[in-house]
Amino acid sequence: MEDREIERAKSNIATLLQLLEKEFEALKGQNFDIFEKCIEEKNTILGEISSSGVIERLQGLSIDSGGHSEDSKTLAILHKGLGECRDLHRRNEVLIRQKIIAIRETIASFSLEDNPLAETYDNLGNLKKGLRKRSHNFD
Repeated sequence: MEDREIERAKSNIATLLQLLEKEFEALKGQNFDIFEKCIEEKNTILGEISSSGVIERLQGLSIDSGGHSEDSKTLAILHKGLGECRDLHRRNEVLIRQKIIAIRETIASFSLEDNPLAETYDNLGNLKKGLRKRSHNFD
């Protein structure tokens, strides 16, 4: 296995880790332009890692050597880096899901059908009650 390919894979994984951190900060700050750029760069790097075949070749060499070679150590390092990337990706996914839930709840709070107690003004300036009719029992 060529050292150049291995170093390129390590570099790609390090760049991916940085991008995932940048993506998280963009999500927290709701900077969606940066977030979209991160996604594009992330997909490019993932494509490079996948198409390089370095990990698959290292796995083959590691199996052939019984797991006691330099290739096995290199493979472990790459797997560790990819595991960190996976964890950061999951963290970002959780934040995205939380934001989607918050948006849905906000939208639902504006909907009269979902909030029968909501009161709004009609076009004449009169207070208009929600869809539920309240009984006026004066017993």
